Amino acid sequence: NSIFAVAFSPDGKTILSGSADHALKLWHAANLTIVEEKTNAHSQMISAVAFSPQGTIVSGSFDQALKLWHAESLTLHKIQSSAHSDLISS
Repeated sequence: NSIFAVAFSPDGKTILSGSADHALKLWHAANLTIVEEKTNAHSQMISAVAFSPQGTIVSGSFDQALKLWHAESLTLHKIQSSAHSDLISS
């Protein structure tokens, strides 16, 4: 599936991707192998991802939700449904 958002972690060792199949993936930057994957992270295409300086992940989607994730495990930390009245992209 198409990837619509990518970001490097603050230390440059990990890449985060968000895609049309609603999945978030963490990759080793050195060899591009998948470290963690969260399928159905959103109910629609993921169009925005970013790392905070502390390593927390934020994702935004066509489903209008913003979600915060723990970077090590891709477990959901917080969700703001209907964060905007239209799709979220960056």
